Amino acid sequence: MPAPTRPCILAIALVLAPACGFAACEDDPGRVALTSGERSETIALATAAPGFGRTGDAVLDVSLCETSAAVLAEMTGAAIGQQMSLDIDGAPVWSAVVVEPILGGRLQISGAFTGEEVEEKARLLREAARLDD
Repeated sequence: MPAPTRPCILAIALVLAPACGFAACEDDPGRVALTSGERSETIALATAAPGFGRTGDAVLDVSLCETSAAVLAEMTGAAIGQQMSLDIDGAPVWSAVVVEPILGGRLQISGAFTGEEVEEKARLLREAARLDD
């Protein structure tokens, strides 16, 4: 069977951080937003980095600044069973159905991604969030 031409997100793994574990950052949202239905909120990222999941698959690790982590928790709590996306300039970087509130401000996004795709998504997020300045 040929490989899909566009990777599909198969699963979202959520990594819950302790409340005191937020990264220090300036809460500068840049051009990154969370979108669910008609609601879109600009958020500030602390980190966006490629990594590997428990099974060795390529994942994207994202940490939000404290204020944005609260927005993520509130939005995911209100959007259970609904589609949510992480966008750059209105274009989705990933999207998934919310199954539970995401607390702690940390995401680990997994799916049918190659290492190169994850590196590129991390680079685009860092650039849009002004983390590489």
